Formats: sequence, structure tokens, C-alpha cells
Amino acid sequence: MSNEKKMAELAKINELLEKLNKSVSKDDMSVKSAIQATYNQINKPEKDTQKYKQVPEAVQDLNRKLQNMAVAKKYHFSEEQNKVLNQLQSSSRGSLLGGSIGIINGAVFH
Repeated sequence: MSNEKKMAELAKINELLEKLNKSVSKDDMSVKSAIQATYNQINKPEKDTQKYKQVPEAVQDLNRKLQNMAVAKKYHFSEEQNKVLNQLQSSSRGSLLGGSIGIINGAVFH
């Protein structure tokens, strides 16, 4: 995948994280901190290629944390928030498919 496409995907993921964060009320700090931690994990590296490589693991960690909150009934996600989460997962799968792990395990995502 070209560097321009990677940067476009990274920008899209950051926009989705921002959209998700804005949809959560200020009182739900556990959800907001999980989203912020994901953003920080993705954007911490200096090189763009390293940022791109952080996406699948960071989004997977976020999804796991949010699912645990939902199961524990600590937070109820709206339909809009679920759509954003699904878009994040789809985008992160694209990041994974662009790497060597995606080539090995590509059939898992289809």
C-alpha cells in the first residue's frame, strides 16, 4: 500500500476516534480515557509507517475495553456509536491486511 493511502487511512481512523469521543458525554470518563489511550497509542510514534502499524492492535484493544464496559453494564452504546466502532474495526482490518500478517491470515477477515 502506498504511503499516501496509509496516511489517508490513518487520517480516517483519527477522525472516527474523534467522532466517537465527541459522541460520549463528558461524565463517561472511562470511555473517553479508553478512546484517548487508543489515539495516543496510534499517534505516539514519530514515523507515519509506525503509526499505521499501531492501528490494528490499538483498535482491537479499544474494542475489547468497550465490550467489557458494555457487558458489565457500565456504559450503553448508541446505534451511532456502534456504527463508528464498526467503521473503526473495518478500517483497522484494512491496515492489518496491508501488512504481512494480513497476507498470512487474510482469509480470517472474509
